[in-house]
Amino acid sequence: MLGLAGFFTETEFDASKSAVVFDDPVTSLDHVRRDKVADRLAQLAKSRQIIVFTHDVAFLSDLLKSAASAKVEVTARTIQRRGDVPGYVADGFPWKAQDVGQRMNTIHNEITALTKNRQNLNDDEYEQCVSKIAGLLSETWERVVTSEIINRVYDRSKSEVRPQMVRMLAKITREDNAEYQDGYGKTSKWVRRHDKAEETNYVAPEPNELEAEYDRLKAWQKRIKSYQNT
Repeated sequence: MLGLAGFFTETEFDASKSAVVFDDPVTSLDHVRRDKVADRLAQLAKSRQIIVFTHDVAFLSDLLKSAASAKVEVTARTIQRRGDVPGYVADGFPWKAQDVGQRMNTIHNEITALTKNRQNLNDDEYEQCVSKIAGLLSETWERVVTSEIINRVYDRSKSEVRPQMVRMLAKITREDNAEYQDGYGKTSKWVRRHDKAEETNYVAPEPNELEAEYDRLKAWQKRIKSYQNT
């Protein structure tokens, strides 16, 4: 931490304003210092380009929050491994690191592509595509609960309960719960997690049904998020 603090001091007085590259700068730091590092990087990014390499998804979340607070632009890149070959660069974040908004964009693009290609797919191919999208929807239902409810009330990085946010729990209605159970349950059934019984004669939903579940999830997230401000 002392070494990092010294480097931050050095960059503050560096008149060149050249780009600075950090490789996992918060390794072994506690949550308090991780937050401070994220804030400091965001402040530095107001006057120079800051490049951060990290495999730490939690720290990435801290960085994005700090960048949003500081009103600095973030450009996302992912370095991927394909088999044994590393070094492939792709735009955006990997699925596990995407926030709800980014995930919703990903899902919408997947549904749009499936709709266009529907007539070119046989039953097995189509069912595989539906299973993938349903899995993304199911996981995003879980992410909305985590990000818009649990993390709002309890800050896991600081092990702190946010008393002012507890009030939002009282806003969640029976209808909200029923909508969650129905939407999450339906998309989970469409995923290839268990063998479909012969008696059910399972038929994969059409793209318009997937679109309806996407709209349901989007509306539910917006409604739950509104409870934070009431």
